[in-house]
Amino acid sequence: MSGLTNSVGSRSGVISTTEIDYEEGVFTATAGSNSLYSTFNVFSYVKFGKLCWISGQTRVESSGGGYDMLISGLPFTCQSAPTNGSGNGYGTMEVYRSPDGTDTTYCICIINENTAVIRLTEVKDDGDSIPLTGENNGYYSFSITYKIA
Repeated sequence: MSGLTNSVGSRSGVISTTEIDYEEGVFTATAGSNSLYSTFNVFSYVKFGKLCWISGQTRVESSGGGYDMLISGLPFTCQSAPTNGSGNGYGTMEVYRSPDGTDTTYCICIINENTAVIRLTEVKDDGDSIPLTGENNGYYSFSITYKIA
């Protein structure tokens, strides 16, 4: 979708003439050494200007021995930022059948700046965060927004 914004709001005259950068789509993801069910590896995204929102649910078919859950194949790379870490993208997630630990407080997903990989992460009750490992038949649902490079 593209368009022009003119005479926006109640003001008269042209306030702005800007091409709207908007795109919707899907992409097929991989998860590193974890293999995903083919019916759970397609994610949707919306790009609006310099922001990208991704959502979806994946299911691990075979974890290959407890490898970190890394979702790659994203349609856009995360921006870099002038201060360390300020360009990262963060999102929420829900996990079924994983992690096993009782000391997990919650899980988040992160895209580090200058990458196109989502890291699924569990945050422990002591504040430490560690990579979430894939578990056979584990379900991982998430939503994340980040700035595009």
